[in-house]
Amino acid sequence: YQADLVLFLDADVLVAGSLDNWLEGLLRERVVTGLPAHVDVLDKDMNAWERLFAHCLLPEPCRDTLPSGVGILPDVAPRPMPTYWNLGVIAGPNDWMRRLGQNIVEELPRINTFISTYFRCQIAVALRLARYQIPCKHMDIRYNFPNDPLFDAAYRDLVPDIRLLHFLRCTAQVDKSRDFSDQEHYDALLRRPGLTGSNLLLQQRLRALGPYPGDPLR
Repeated sequence: YQADLVLFLDADVLVAGSLDNWLEGLLRERVVTGLPAHVDVLDKDMNAWERLFAHCLLPEPCRDTLPSGVGILPDVAPRPMPTYWNLGVIAGPNDWMRRLGQNIVEELPRINTFISTYFRCQIAVALRLARYQIPCKHMDIRYNFPNDPLFDAAYRDLVPDIRLLHFLRCTAQVDKSRDFSDQEHYDALLRRPGLTGSNLLLQQRLRALGPYPGDPLR
């Protein structure tokens, strides 16, 4: 990396507002930041994190983080987990982000022999943070806000001030696989009536960006 600060975004994340103060703060504090995962992927097994860390030759984890879906999503228990983030947005100073990413794929075979899960990359980040004792903090949800009506209701006052919108939920209102597939579907998204909350904000920000941003090489 050449920049002083590194920002990782999933492809389904839209910059919806200013990031300046947030990024400047990360440089001052020299920490890596992410949003706790909505759900603990290992929640069904009481001691799974401890066994995983031992399996990956790490000390017993510090369970100091609650899933961000606690009190919002049904059936998410308020049981602490290690620092386990949603992968959609992660940011931090150059040196720590380099350390986080360096050879991170080495974690994947270990995870694969412990559990088969779509979320193995998120787990790899959690292991890397612990392995190198990377200084970190949880981010304000405005910087990784899911387009979920339950989160809209829980954070009603924050919706107008979302800075990074993670449109990961696929519903009748917005479906990223459908609505970004071609010009016709994208135009339909921009015209679609009845959108609410974070989906409405997504529609408004996309309208402001102009026409369909399709790949001109296709």
